[in-house]
Amino acid sequence: MNRFGRRSFVIALAVTAAAALIPAPVGGAGTPAIRAARGPFSAEPNLHECLEPVPEAASVSGVTDDGQTITLDVLVLLDGISRSRGGDVMETAARAYRPLDIDLQTTFRRVRFRNSGEYHEMERAALEAVGGKRPRRFDVVYVMTAKDIHSQGDYSIAGFAFCIGGVRDPRFAFAVGEGLSPYEAALGDPTFSAKIAAHELGHLLGAHHHYGNCAEGDRSTEGGGEPSFCTLMWTVYVRFMSLNFGTLEAAVVRGHAVQFAAP
Repeated sequence: MNRFGRRSFVIALAVTAAAALIPAPVGGAGTPAIRAARGPFSAEPNLHECLEPVPEAASVSGVTDDGQTITLDVLVLLDGISRSRGGDVMETAARAYRPLDIDLQTTFRRVRFRNSGEYHEMERAALEAVGGKRPRRFDVVYVMTAKDIHSQGDYSIAGFAFCIGGVRDPRFAFAVGEGLSPYEAALGDPTFSAKIAAHELGHLLGAHHHYGNCAEGDRSTEGGGEPSFCTLMWTVYVRFMSLNFGTLEAAVVRGHAVQFAAP
Protein backbone atom coordinates (compact mmCIF):
# COMPACT_ATOMS: atom_id res chain seq x y z
CA MET A 1 0.00 0.00 0.00
CA ASN A 2 1.00 3.59 -0.29
CA ARG A 3 3.36 5.08 2.21
CA PHE A 4 2.42 8.49 3.47
CA GLY A 5 4.38 11.53 4.38
CA ARG A 6 5.54 14.58 2.50
CA ARG A 7 4.92 13.25 -0.95
CA SER A 8 4.45 15.48 -3.96
CA PHE A 9 1.22 15.34 -5.92
CA VAL A 10 1.63 14.74 -9.63
CA ILE A 11 -0.77 16.27 -12.11
CA ALA A 12 -0.35 14.58 -15.48
CA LEU A 13 -2.16 15.06 -18.74
CA ALA A 14 -0.98 13.08 -21.73
CA VAL A 15 -1.90 15.91 -24.06
CA THR A 16 1.15 17.81 -22.84
CA ALA A 17 3.19 14.89 -21.55
CA ALA A 18 4.13 17.19 -18.70
CA ALA A 19 3.86 16.96 -14.96
CA ALA A 20 3.67 19.55 -12.22
CA LEU A 21 4.96 18.75 -8.79
CA ILE A 22 3.21 20.37 -5.88
CA PRO A 23 4.50 19.52 -2.40
CA ALA A 24 2.04 18.28 0.19
CA PRO A 25 1.56 20.48 3.25
CA VAL A 26 3.99 19.94 6.08
CA GLY A 27 2.73 17.18 8.31
CA GLY A 28 -0.06 16.27 5.89
CA ALA A 29 -0.58 13.05 4.00
CA GLY A 30 0.56 12.79 0.42
CA THR A 31 -2.15 13.20 -2.19
CA PRO A 32 -2.62 10.91 -5.18
CA ALA A 33 -2.83 11.88 -8.80
CA ILE A 34 -6.00 11.44 -10.81
CA ARG A 35 -4.97 11.21 -14.43
CA ALA A 36 -6.46 11.34 -17.87
CA ALA A 37 -4.68 8.86 -20.10
CA ARG A 38 -4.53 9.08 -23.88
CA GLY A 39 -6.13 5.79 -24.77
CA PRO A 40 -5.64 2.05 -24.49
CA PHE A 41 -2.04 1.27 -23.61
CA SER A 42 -1.32 5.03 -23.90
CA ALA A 43 -0.25 4.52 -27.48
CA GLU A 44 -3.32 5.59 -29.43
CA PRO A 45 -2.04 7.26 -32.64
CA ASN A 46 -5.18 9.35 -33.21
CA LEU A 47 -4.51 11.54 -30.23
CA HIS A 48 -7.00 14.22 -31.22
CA GLU A 49 -9.81 11.66 -31.32
CA CYS A 50 -9.09 10.65 -27.76
CA LEU A 51 -8.25 13.79 -25.86
CA GLU A 52 -10.83 16.11 -27.38
CA PRO A 53 -8.97 19.39 -26.64
CA VAL A 54 -12.13 21.32 -27.52
CA PRO A 55 -15.38 19.82 -26.23
CA GLU A 56 -17.48 18.32 -28.98
CA ALA A 57 -20.63 18.61 -26.90
CA ALA A 58 -21.67 21.21 -24.36
CA SER A 59 -24.99 22.46 -23.05
CA VAL A 60 -24.28 26.18 -23.17
CA SER A 61 -27.91 27.29 -22.83
CA GLY A 62 -28.28 25.78 -19.42
CA VAL A 63 -27.41 22.56 -17.68
CA THR A 64 -30.84 21.21 -16.84
CA ASP A 65 -33.31 23.72 -18.27
CA ASP A 66 -34.74 21.20 -20.75
CA GLY A 67 -36.08 19.13 -17.86
CA GLN A 68 -34.78 15.92 -19.39
CA THR A 69 -33.15 13.33 -17.16
CA ILE A 70 -30.39 11.43 -18.93
CA THR A 71 -29.52 7.90 -17.87
CA LEU A 72 -25.83 7.07 -17.95
CA ASP A 73 -25.45 3.29 -17.88
CA VAL A 74 -22.22 2.37 -16.11
CA LEU A 75 -20.77 -1.13 -16.05
CA VAL A 76 -18.67 -1.37 -12.89
CA LEU A 77 -16.04 -4.11 -12.83
CA LEU A 78 -15.23 -4.95 -9.23
CA ASP A 79 -11.61 -6.07 -8.95
CA GLY A 80 -11.21 -7.23 -5.36
CA ILE A 81 -14.04 -4.97 -4.19
CA SER A 82 -17.18 -6.33 -2.55
CA ARG A 83 -20.58 -5.69 -4.06
CA SER A 84 -21.69 -3.75 -0.99
CA ARG A 85 -18.58 -1.56 -1.03
CA GLY A 86 -18.96 -0.92 -4.75
CA GLY A 87 -22.58 0.03 -4.28
CA ASP A 88 -21.75 2.50 -1.52
CA VAL A 89 -19.02 4.17 -3.59
CA MET A 90 -21.14 4.53 -6.73
CA GLU A 91 -24.18 5.71 -4.79
CA THR A 92 -22.08 8.52 -3.35
CA ALA A 93 -20.50 9.28 -6.74
CA ALA A 94 -23.99 9.61 -8.24
CA ARG A 95 -24.59 12.65 -6.02
CA ALA A 96 -22.29 14.66 -8.28
CA TYR A 97 -24.48 13.99 -11.30
CA ARG A 98 -27.97 14.50 -9.91
CA PRO A 99 -27.86 18.33 -10.10
CA LEU A 100 -27.10 17.88 -13.83
CA ASP A 101 -30.17 15.65 -14.25
CA ILE A 102 -27.89 12.71 -15.03
CA ASP A 103 -28.90 9.44 -13.42
CA LEU A 104 -26.06 6.94 -12.96
CA GLN A 105 -27.44 3.44 -13.47
CA THR A 106 -24.81 0.97 -12.33
CA THR A 107 -24.45 -2.72 -13.10
CA PHE A 108 -21.80 -4.63 -11.17
CA ARG A 109 -19.67 -7.49 -12.38
CA ARG A 110 -16.92 -9.16 -10.38
CA VAL A 111 -13.56 -9.67 -12.06
CA ARG A 112 -10.16 -10.83 -10.93
CA PHE A 113 -7.27 -9.04 -12.57
CA ARG A 114 -4.05 -10.98 -12.13
CA ASN A 115 -1.70 -8.03 -12.02
CA SER A 116 -0.13 -5.77 -9.43
CA GLY A 117 -2.14 -2.68 -10.35
CA GLU A 118 0.42 -1.32 -12.81
CA TYR A 119 -1.12 1.41 -14.96
CA HIS A 120 -0.80 -0.21 -18.40
CA GLU A 121 -1.65 -3.68 -17.11
CA MET A 122 -4.89 -2.30 -15.71
CA GLU A 123 -5.67 -0.78 -19.10
CA ARG A 124 -5.22 -4.11 -20.83
CA ALA A 125 -7.13 -6.06 -18.20
CA ALA A 126 -10.11 -3.71 -18.42
CA LEU A 127 -10.35 -4.12 -22.18
CA GLU A 128 -9.84 -7.86 -22.13
CA ALA A 129 -12.52 -8.32 -19.49
CA VAL A 130 -15.22 -7.04 -21.86
CA GLY A 131 -13.88 -8.12 -25.24
CA GLY A 132 -11.96 -5.00 -26.25
CA LYS A 133 -14.75 -2.42 -26.15
CA ARG A 134 -17.63 -1.40 -23.93
CA PRO A 135 -20.52 -3.88 -24.08
CA ARG A 136 -23.74 -2.92 -25.77
CA ARG A 137 -26.33 -1.06 -23.69
CA PHE A 138 -23.60 0.51 -21.56
CA ASP A 139 -22.25 4.01 -22.01
CA VAL A 140 -19.05 3.69 -19.97
CA VAL A 141 -17.07 1.04 -18.09
CA TYR A 142 -15.52 1.79 -14.71
CA VAL A 143 -13.04 -0.54 -13.01
CA MET A 144 -13.07 -0.23 -9.23
CA THR A 145 -10.00 -1.95 -7.88
CA ALA A 146 -8.60 -2.86 -4.50
CA LYS A 147 -5.09 -2.62 -5.96
CA ASP A 148 -2.77 0.32 -5.40
CA ILE A 149 -2.46 1.74 -8.92
CA HIS A 150 1.10 2.60 -9.90
CA SER A 151 3.37 3.36 -12.83
CA GLN A 152 7.16 3.25 -12.97
CA GLY A 153 7.42 3.15 -9.20
CA ASP A 154 4.96 5.99 -8.65
CA TYR A 155 2.21 4.79 -6.28
CA SER A 156 0.50 8.16 -5.98
CA ILE A 157 -1.93 7.41 -8.83
CA ALA A 158 -5.52 7.01 -7.59
CA GLY A 159 -7.33 6.74 -10.91
CA PHE A 160 -7.22 7.38 -14.64
CA ALA A 161 -9.50 7.62 -17.66
CA PHE A 162 -8.64 6.21 -21.05
CA CYS A 163 -9.82 9.35 -22.85
CA ILE A 164 -11.26 12.77 -22.32
CA GLY A 165 -14.62 12.51 -24.06
CA GLY A 166 -14.23 8.72 -24.23
CA VAL A 167 -18.00 8.16 -24.04
CA ARG A 168 -18.02 8.98 -27.76
CA ASP A 169 -16.18 5.79 -28.71
CA PRO A 170 -16.72 2.18 -27.50
CA ARG A 171 -12.94 1.63 -27.53
CA PHE A 172 -12.18 4.49 -25.15
CA ALA A 173 -15.16 4.63 -22.77
CA PHE A 174 -13.15 3.20 -19.85
CA ALA A 175 -11.81 4.48 -16.55
CA VAL A 176 -10.09 2.89 -13.57
CA GLY A 177 -9.98 3.97 -9.93
CA GLU A 178 -9.09 2.76 -6.48
CA GLY A 179 -12.08 1.61 -4.45
CA LEU A 180 -10.26 0.98 -1.20
CA SER A 181 -7.85 3.86 -1.31
CA PRO A 182 -5.57 4.11 1.73
CA TYR A 183 -5.90 7.87 1.33
CA GLU A 184 -9.46 7.70 2.66
CA ALA A 185 -8.23 6.89 6.14
CA ALA A 186 -5.10 9.04 5.88
CA LEU A 187 -7.02 12.13 4.80
CA GLY A 188 -10.09 11.44 6.90
CA ASP A 189 -12.33 11.70 3.85
CA PRO A 190 -14.92 8.89 3.59
CA THR A 191 -15.96 10.10 0.13
CA PHE A 192 -12.50 9.85 -1.41
CA SER A 193 -13.12 6.73 -3.53
CA ALA A 194 -16.44 8.17 -4.69
CA LYS A 195 -14.68 11.37 -5.75
CA ILE A 196 -12.23 9.29 -7.77
CA ALA A 197 -15.09 7.49 -9.53
CA ALA A 198 -17.09 10.66 -10.20
CA HIS A 199 -13.97 12.51 -11.39
CA GLU A 200 -12.90 9.81 -13.84
CA LEU A 201 -16.41 9.48 -15.24
CA GLY A 202 -16.29 13.25 -15.67
CA HIS A 203 -13.25 12.83 -17.92
CA LEU A 204 -15.13 10.30 -20.02
CA LEU A 205 -17.87 12.92 -20.36
CA GLY A 206 -15.46 15.51 -21.72
CA ALA A 207 -14.26 17.35 -18.62
CA HIS A 208 -10.62 18.46 -18.34
CA HIS A 209 -8.66 19.16 -15.17
CA HIS A 210 -8.36 22.83 -16.05
CA TYR A 211 -12.17 23.18 -15.98
CA GLY A 212 -12.00 22.90 -12.21
CA ASN A 213 -11.94 25.88 -9.89
CA CYS A 214 -11.91 26.68 -6.20
CA ALA A 215 -14.76 29.16 -6.22
CA GLU A 216 -17.72 26.83 -6.75
CA GLY A 217 -16.85 23.95 -4.44
CA ASP A 218 -19.09 22.61 -1.70
CA ARG A 219 -17.88 24.20 1.53
CA SER A 220 -20.19 22.19 3.75
CA THR A 221 -18.98 19.26 5.82
CA GLU A 222 -21.86 16.98 4.80
CA GLY A 223 -20.61 13.42 4.43
CA GLY A 224 -17.67 13.89 6.77
CA GLY A 225 -14.21 15.28 6.28
CA GLU A 226 -13.19 18.90 5.83
CA PRO A 227 -14.97 21.52 3.72
CA SER A 228 -14.38 20.97 0.00
CA PHE A 229 -13.42 24.28 -1.54
CA CYS A 230 -12.80 23.13 -5.10
CA THR A 231 -14.92 21.52 -7.79
CA LEU A 232 -14.79 17.90 -8.87
CA MET A 233 -12.30 18.21 -11.74
CA TRP A 234 -9.77 20.07 -9.56
CA THR A 235 -6.69 17.99 -8.76
CA VAL A 236 -4.03 20.27 -7.33
CA TYR A 237 -4.99 19.16 -3.83
CA VAL A 238 -7.59 16.41 -3.86
CA ARG A 239 -8.41 16.91 -0.20
CA PHE A 240 -10.25 20.09 -1.18
CA MET A 241 -12.06 18.45 -4.11
CA SER A 242 -15.83 18.23 -3.66
CA LEU A 243 -18.53 16.10 -5.25
CA ASN A 244 -19.99 18.92 -7.29
CA PHE A 245 -19.20 20.18 -10.77
CA GLY A 246 -18.56 23.85 -11.48
CA THR A 247 -20.46 25.72 -14.20
CA LEU A 248 -18.06 24.95 -17.07
CA GLU A 249 -17.58 21.35 -15.97
CA ALA A 250 -21.33 20.84 -15.71
CA ALA A 251 -22.05 22.28 -19.17
CA VAL A 252 -19.55 19.98 -20.86
CA VAL A 253 -20.52 16.87 -18.88
CA ARG A 254 -24.23 17.49 -19.42
CA GLY A 255 -23.68 18.10 -23.13
CA HIS A 256 -21.83 14.82 -23.56
CA ALA A 257 -24.48 12.90 -21.66
CA VAL A 258 -27.24 14.36 -23.84
CA GLN A 259 -25.42 13.72 -27.10
CA PHE A 260 -23.61 10.44 -26.51
CA ALA A 261 -25.32 8.44 -23.75
CA ALA A 262 -27.06 5.43 -25.22
CA PRO A 263 -30.86 5.78 -25.42
